[in-house]
Amino acid sequence: MSLHQRLIIAIMLGINIASCSRENSESFYGDVVYDQGLHELHALTSCYGDISSGVKKSLSECSAYAQFHAKLYSHVPQERADLAACAFARSSLGHALARYPNYERLKETEMEIVKRNCSADLIGG
Repeated sequence: MSLHQRLIIAIMLGINIASCSRENSESFYGDVVYDQGLHELHALTSCYGDISSGVKKSLSECSAYAQFHAKLYSHVPQERADLAACAFARSSLGHALARYPNYERLKETEMEIVKRNCSADLIGG
């Protein structure tokens, strides 16, 4: 193994160890930034929120990313944009609470997204 290869492996191990040691730190949001599940749910919430508010007419006007992931969430009813936006927003909140229980700022942000996308009649309140 060349010196260059050994250096790359050492750097990668160092990065991995550093990220693991900060896993539960309130100030470390790196893992949230790279959380695929949150990205998917935010894209779908935004897409269906735009459809519900009339900014977009259908899923076909949303990003290719949202269109692709909508198919993967076939268990979420998507016939009504308002219900879909609310369901995805609530799923995102649940995901954030389960994965990042100590990140208060993330929790507050996710709760605001739910409030924005879920009217009282949609959530039975």
